[in-house]
Amino acid sequence: MTNAVSESVGTKKTSISSNSAIQPQQDIILKSLKGQETKAKLLTLSTTEVVVQTNTFVKLPVGEQCEIRLGSEHQFYYGFIQTIETNEMGSLVTLQRVASSNLSKPFEDKRQNSRWVCDTQFYPTAHCRSPFSLQEKICFRAFNISKNGFKLITSLRNQRLQASMQLELSLSFPTIGEMTVESEVVYAHSQVIDGKEQWVVGIHFLETSKELQKMIAQYLVQFCPETTLKALKKEELKPHSLTEAVQFTRVSSESEYQEVLKLRLDSYKTANKVTHDDFDKMTSPFDRWENIIIAKHQGRIISSCLLVFPQQEELLELEADMGRRLDSFIKDRTQACELTRLCTHKEFRGSDLLMGILCEAAFAMIEENRGWIYIGTEEKLVALYEQLGFRKTGIEYSLERYKGINHFCMSGSVRETVLKGQHVKPQYWPFIWKPVADYLSRVKPENLSRSEKWHLKLHNLLLPATKQIKAFFS
Repeated sequence: MTNAVSESVGTKKTSISSNSAIQPQQDIILKSLKGQETKAKLLTLSTTEVVVQTNTFVKLPVGEQCEIRLGSEHQFYYGFIQTIETNEMGSLVTLQRVASSNLSKPFEDKRQNSRWVCDTQFYPTAHCRSPFSLQEKICFRAFNISKNGFKLITSLRNQRLQASMQLELSLSFPTIGEMTVESEVVYAHSQVIDGKEQWVVGIHFLETSKELQKMIAQYLVQFCPETTLKALKKEELKPHSLTEAVQFTRVSSESEYQEVLKLRLDSYKTANKVTHDDFDKMTSPFDRWENIIIAKHQGRIISSCLLVFPQQEELLELEADMGRRLDSFIKDRTQACELTRLCTHKEFRGSDLLMGILCEAAFAMIEENRGWIYIGTEEKLVALYEQLGFRKTGIEYSLERYKGINHFCMSGSVRETVLKGQHVKPQYWPFIWKPVADYLSRVKPENLSRSEKWHLKLHNLLLPATKQIKAFFS
């Protein structure tokens, strides 16, 4: 059994465990999150509470996070202010003690995982059965989020929620899904948020599944402006789809066109294709705003490509690069389209964004009644495009503007590849080209032939099993 040393100080008693080297009335420094330091005496130190007496009047808000540093010792304790009482000696401050790993915001950057502030319009919500009532539920909204937990906000009437309590939370992510997860409260305190005092609860997931982490990653990439794919990868978070988090459109202003040129330059420099810093050198004589597809994430262009629709006597860009016409391959130029100047921001590579761009390009070609697509690509990407249904033409050429890197000309039939899945790996078509066929069947069913409609129906029947197979292997 632990004995305690007690002594009266005003109306408050001190209590320090006798098996500790810490002595009652020991000098300490109370430091707020904003760096304000106050000298004080330590009165009470327990596993749940810290009480200190300052010799000045403390003007900190209830709920403020503080660090308690023993004067001459290299020992630190942490807590949130619960009450401040003014007396003749200064202020009597009571803090709810928490472990350093459970701080809502560390004094130094000691976090093991990054945290993101939730979107104020589209925030995750949660609810659980009240630990204090038979039928009552407690509702929360998320304030910030990490891969291992949430900072949740709830009503002040739920102040009985305290550290170490375990809750079975039902989480809901807007437009994404719901999941139930076991969690533990690591801190709880009041805080003024949006001009209103509320009860803030930090929770840590006791178990995390791949599905939960995918939901978190998908929410972050869709709704948190500062999120990049690179930042998520650093936290070992992988969203289900980046394409669902972006808006595909066409260039409509000079400022957007300049942003595309900058993206091209940055992308090609990252790929070691160019070394200069001249935006003007990234223009193409084939650039037409209405033919430049862009993908916008939170208002920023992160991917782009140029479509070239030649008339009967006009060239493709790759022909202009080679200095010769490919009439033996391109019989009817009014049926041809070239996809070129494809680039993606370095922070968003390694996702399904390329597939999204290709889908948008395919749909544009179908609307323009173009039957054949041509691309020029480096050798390292040939295998990928072959899996998507493209075939080598046997034509190779080098591009002087890209350090003389060798390129391969590839082609694909829009209807056979996109709508019928010919030459495409069977497991790829449902997740890459099928969205184009689905969209056409809804808005322009007359554009689909009978065989194309049957192909789509067959895949709709097989899709649940295909998804299960994909999930198993991923």
